[in-house]
Amino acid sequence: MSTDTIDQTGACFCKKVKYQLKGEVMGNSNCHCRACSIAHGSPFVHYLIVKNEFFHVTAGEDSIKVYTNHGNLRVARCTDCATPIYQTPEGATFKATFPRMYDSVDMSVKEPLYSKVGGGLNFMTPNAHWNYENRIMDVNDDLPKFAGFPPNGMVNNDGSPKA
Repeated sequence: MSTDTIDQTGACFCKKVKYQLKGEVMGNSNCHCRACSIAHGSPFVHYLIVKNEFFHVTAGEDSIKVYTNHGNLRVARCTDCATPIYQTPEGATFKATFPRMYDSVDMSVKEPLYSKVGGGLNFMTPNAHWNYENRIMDVNDDLPKFAGFPPNGMVNNDGSPKA
């Protein structure tokens, strides 16, 4: 379990739905699973995971609709602007949130984002790739890659098992 903590607020694009994350971070990674790729129209999705108890909707809860995607994945979106607010497997004790939507991220900045939050966590930089066996493209970086979910199944950039 991570010892990093977060204390951030976030909102959807239209600002109707607002939320707070405050507590221990369970994971900060890029997910390459098919469900995430389809739900977000992207080769992979960067998310930061917190326990349900550390995620609170502070405005617009009645503007959230939860959609089912590929089996048991639930994706919560704003009903007005369709921004994803969080996602979670059905019955899970955590929510995966999207750091790009946090209020402390200045969308006008044209250089790399290296924001820090409580515990020294650099939440804009993922620390691993999960479900890499489902990748659409190889990612040649130095982050650890897991075929599924950690701690098992480390793989190389090309997806071959690590020796």
